[in-house]
Amino acid sequence: MARTFDKIKIVACILAASFWFAPAIAQNISTGCGKDMQQRHKQFLDELGKKNFYSKASTDKQASDELILWLQAANSRIVKHENAHKSTAGKWGGEITYLTFKWWGIEYATAGCVPYKSGIPLNTLIRAQLAPDRPSAHDQNSAAKVQQFIKIKKARAECLLIRRKSHLAGEKCLKPYKAYKWLDRYPLD
Repeated sequence: MARTFDKIKIVACILAASFWFAPAIAQNISTGCGKDMQQRHKQFLDELGKKNFYSKASTDKQASDELILWLQAANSRIVKHENAHKSTAGKWGGEITYLTFKWWGIEYATAGCVPYKSGIPLNTLIRAQLAPDRPSAHDQNSAAKVQQFIKIKKARAECLLIRRKSHLAGEKCLKPYKAYKWLDRYPLD
């Protein structure tokens, strides 16, 4: 049961980078979002370092103002992106979690995640993943993986119909999809 639950969380929170349940790495994260968020936060910090904002902004007012504008723009973009996921998921979207960067006492989002509730309809999940104006590569890959799950779910349904007519033929048809029985708990719409 726990293994099935982990797989569903992976599908529901869209599968960190490796498509297997990633352990929580940030405060209040108990979904598969942790690894992806950590990676995006690291990219943010790398970009911050390349721009050399941090060292300049500590001593230069103009550089500090530029850093604040850059942080505000990033925060706005990330919040808008995560809100698109959440609003499209509707009742299936959990509380958004953010990783942040703090500058002069103000926290700015550097990465975010919307965990999806167990049982989310698969088509709703795809719409939620592709909801932002600019879905990330992670969002697109995750939506593609869910599309594969939908095909498997439909194939399993066809095999179950065959099994009603011929148990032996149905079992043979189901054999390649045996590991995906857990998909039966997720409606399409």
